Amino acid sequence: MHYLRLAVIVLFVVSAGLFAVTEFNARAGKDSVPPELTADSEYIEMSVNDPEDKLMEGVRATDARDGELTDRILMADESFFMEKGECTVNYVVFDYSNNYSTLSRTVRYTDYRSPRFVLKEPLVFSVGSNIKYMDKINADDVLDGEISNKIRIISSTVSNYSEGVYPVRLEVINSHGDKSQVDINVVVRSGVSDAMVELSDYVVYTRVGEEFDPYSLITDVKDSQGESIPNSTVVIRGMVDTNVPGCYTLMYTYENGTAIDGVYLTVVVEDEQQ
Repeated sequence: MHYLRLAVIVLFVVSAGLFAVTEFNARAGKDSVPPELTADSEYIEMSVNDPEDKLMEGVRATDARDGELTDRILMADESFFMEKGECTVNYVVFDYSNNYSTLSRTVRYTDYRSPRFVLKEPLVFSVGSNIKYMDKINADDVLDGEISNKIRIISSTVSNYSEGVYPVRLEVINSHGDKSQVDINVVVRSGVSDAMVELSDYVVYTRVGEEFDPYSLITDVKDSQGESIPNSTVVIRGMVDTNVPGCYTLMYTYENGTAIDGVYLTVVVEDEQQ
C-alpha cells in the first residue's frame, strides 16, 4: 500500500511537470508582438478629385513573423477638419495572430471648398398650396458628393395663407464637420403664373474680388402674353459687394413690379479660405 501511494504521488508530480512544460511552450510560442506600421511623412497633400487610395501612399506595414503586411492596411476613418480642408487620417493593420498597430497622419486637400447649395428653379408657390420648397433645394460637397439629406432649416416663417416674400435660412454640414448656410426667399402669390424672368441658377457662388454680372444669369424674359422680350427690360433690385464675404439677395422684376412679382437670386460671396 505504501508503494502504491508513492507511485501515485510520483505519477502526479510527473503529470504536473509535463503540463507545466506544455503550457510554457505554448505560451512561449504565442505571437504577441504587434506589426510595425509606418508612413514616409507626417502629412500628405492631395486634390479632392484624387482617388481614395492615394491616402494609402507612403504607408507600410511589416511583421517580424508574418513579413510584409502593407496590403492588409486599412484606413479606419478621417476626423473632422482641424482647419478647413485639413484633417487626420487613421490607419490600422492586423497581423495573422490578430495583433494590431495604428497610425495617424494629416491630410490636406489643396483645392477643398465648403459645401454648396443648388437651386435650379424659383421658389414660387400659390396661396393655399402645399409649399414643399425643400424638395427643390439640393446640396453637394466636393468630398461627400450629394448631401441634400443633410440640409436643415435654421429659420423659416413661410405661410401658405397669405401673399408675401418669406425668408428662409438653411444649413448643411458635411462628414468632416464643415458647415455652410444660405438665405433664400420663398414667394407666395395669388394665382401663380410662369415667372417673367428665368435664370440659369437661383443660388450662385463667387469669390471675394471676382467680377459678378447679374444679367449674365438671365436665360429668358417673357411678357404677360408669354412672348420673349429683351433682357434690358429687367430691373434688378439689391446689391452685391464682392469685396465683402456674405450672402446677398437680388430681385429680378420689371419696372413697376412689386416684391411678390419678383424672382429672387441668392449670391454667396466666399472668402479665399472657403
